[in-house]
Amino acid sequence: MLQTQRWLRFQKSGNLSVSGDLTVTGNLTINGNTTTLNTETLLIEDNQIVLNSGFTGTPTNINAGIAVERGLSADAEIRWNESTDKWELTNDGSTYGSIATEAYAASLTPATLDAIGDVTITSAASGDFLKWNGSQWVNDPINLATDTVGNYMVDVSAGTGLSVSHTPGEGSTATVGLANTAVTAGSYTTANITVDAQGRITAAATGVAAQPTDSDQNILANAVFN
Repeated sequence: MLQTQRWLRFQKSGNLSVSGDLTVTGNLTINGNTTTLNTETLLIEDNQIVLNSGFTGTPTNINAGIAVERGLSADAEIRWNESTDKWELTNDGSTYGSIATEAYAASLTPATLDAIGDVTITSAASGDFLKWNGSQWVNDPINLATDTVGNYMVDVSAGTGLSVSHTPGEGSTATVGLANTAVTAGSYTTANITVDAQGRITAAATGVAAQPTDSDQNILANAVFN
């Protein structure tokens, strides 16, 4: 039996409306300026979308990107800036910031501390620390009395009968010794001495030996001749 295949070819100018599902097997080419999809979900099997498809020649100020229409608010957009060769984004529709790549970040000059919003550096000096003062970071030397917690020693005081040589300061050393008294160093015979409550000799003088009494002499004689 001879089968006859028939092909239906039609050409239509103007709008074409199809009601229901439409499946196209093969390539679909649409020639026009605007393609509008009134759909809630768009499924694309391809893993790459090519923008500016078919463009040839030197790219000069031909930016390409994806914009989000936000109604009464400014549109958001991610785009390739051809004049700077950088990816950019905006959330106000007019101010674009570069999306940092490793190479771009490496090319930036590091910001100084005082360029950060909550850091204020004023006349930085050797030995200053970065300290949070409750509202911002500031440079300041550490004060043991106000900037530290826990126990610390400010100075050394001399107790009774002691002397202290000390100048307060970081890494300082205190010298503690016995305070001098009015006693002159030396040897005393039959000394008369004065001792204070701390057991120190505060006065000393050579005394006179006591003369033996008659009773002392009789005791001595008895010890010798008995």
